[in-house]
Amino acid sequence: MKKQVALQPSDARTRMFLGNLYSRYRLYDQSIEQFEKALKLSPNKQSILFALGDSYLNKGDIQKAFETFKTAYELDTRFSTALQLYSIGALYVGDEELTNKLILEEYGTLAVDNGLFINPYANLG
Repeated sequence: MKKQVALQPSDARTRMFLGNLYSRYRLYDQSIEQFEKALKLSPNKQSILFALGDSYLNKGDIQKAFETFKTAYELDTRFSTALQLYSIGALYVGDEELTNKLILEEYGTLAVDNGLFINPYANLG
């Protein structure tokens, strides 16, 4: 993957692949570096922001994860994955009011049957 990125340094997709590989091996600083470079190449790509936010979250930089998920959401508020990740980010930073507002906006109830929310709620008790 490093060789491919070296051959195509301005290809956001190859940087995403390398960032995902680093993330799988919990090399979050390296994954963040690749995702940030990919984001510079393709600044309106929500999937890059999702991956970047996830790496920040896994690294323990909750505030950066929240800000990244918020940016992704603001790019297209109609995309449910963006709303879900933004609400999870809000949950992690302790903004329960925003979390509830977003969940109600998407689902019409706070009793959500969605696996994305299980781990954050479990992690936070």
